Amino acid sequence: MSKSLALLAFVALFTACAAEPTPDIQATVDAAVARALSPQPTAVLGSGTNDDETDNPGANATPTPRATPAPVTCVDERNDTVPLAWISQDLVETEETSGIGAGGFPQAWYSFAMEATFNNPYGISTKEWNFGFFFHLCGSTLDAVVLTSVGKWSHTLIDGISDSVLTFETIDEGTFAASLLDPHAYGAQTLRLTVKPNTGIFYANGTKIADIRVSSSPRGSGLGVVTCIFVEGCIVPATVRVTDFRAAPL
Repeated sequence: MSKSLALLAFVALFTACAAEPTPDIQATVDAAVARALSPQPTAVLGSGTNDDETDNPGANATPTPRATPAPVTCVDERNDTVPLAWISQDLVETEETSGIGAGGFPQAWYSFAMEATFNNPYGISTKEWNFGFFFHLCGSTLDAVVLTSVGKWSHTLIDGISDSVLTFETIDEGTFAASLLDPHAYGAQTLRLTVKPNTGIFYANGTKIADIRVSSSPRGSGLGVVTCIFVEGCIVPATVRVTDFRAAPL
């Protein structure tokens, strides 16, 4: 991936909305965030930028390559099949905090299908943007699968989101036809990710754009959505509205 992953503050807004929405959506979201965050550690990305002009994500974070993440005790996958959903949520990266906008659930399933509609923060011709999903969240480690407005996708293992130093492992990356995307300001992109024991498929607006290789021994089951995770990948402050998020086990 030509853009490097940002070593910035990870705003982990684990949102667990009720299956039946209430009329006051914002109040529901705010209350759910407060409930979900209360038992969870705050996940924070280390500071720094990639100044070495290489394609190595987070080069200044002195990554330590490793084949297998250190074992961490995490919440088991959900024991029920009730779908997880919310109506809408704004993912915000602010200039003050340079945060990565994120929202999701700290406990879900190891094998799942999830989808959401993302609204562009601005038109494709203005500047590049990126958004997508995270999954198998456990402690300070997660998988992120995202696409960019210029027709690139990446699957990366990120570790250390609650520490001062990050490590990155690029699992895979590639390109797709950017013409699949709505190029307009606030245009809608419907993304879908399915993950089974060790494989996954990433879709954009109904078209498959990538096969994903997944660990057969997932660290955790948390999942959700992310935006603006690449250095200079968004104009900040940036707000990406995500609507119609839903996830269910496979």
